[in-house]
Amino acid sequence: MRIYTSYFYHIRHFTRNMIPISTTYSDPLWYHDFTRNYNYIFQDKRRIYNGIRANIFLMPKDYKCECGPSCIEHNPANCDFLKDYRVHLDTLDFNYVIKQLERIARDIQEIEGFEEEPIIVLIVYETPSNPCSERGPLQDWFKKHGVDVKELQFLDKKPIV
Repeated sequence: MRIYTSYFYHIRHFTRNMIPISTTYSDPLWYHDFTRNYNYIFQDKRRIYNGIRANIFLMPKDYKCECGPSCIEHNPANCDFLKDYRVHLDTLDFNYVIKQLERIARDIQEIEGFEEEPIIVLIVYETPSNPCSERGPLQDWFKKHGVDVKELQFLDKKPIV
């Protein structure tokens, strides 16, 4: 199983073996088929699973970024949310997180019957050009535990893995 990061926009270009997992507090409505139910998981017309969330173990409970669009600085070193997020990640049991991601990957591969290696894609809101994102802390945390998690790259709307 490989793990990448990306953002919601790119899910439209995923292949069947790519499993998007939201890391955010609040997902776009379309990610749950406009049901307004954050527990709703469905397959889109290309059979890509949408609605799976990892925020229950990756995000600090009841903590949200306060700056949002009003953040002028875009300096992650001064962002209380990102500082707290890094601290929170360090409290997690890495093996538990990996086992959960492996279980999701294995279950979807078994249900769908695809032969390709499952690819977990941790989804954030911000584009890679925005440094104010949980993308950096996530990648750093995985790297600290020996797992290289990079941003999923695309060429002509096709993922490069």
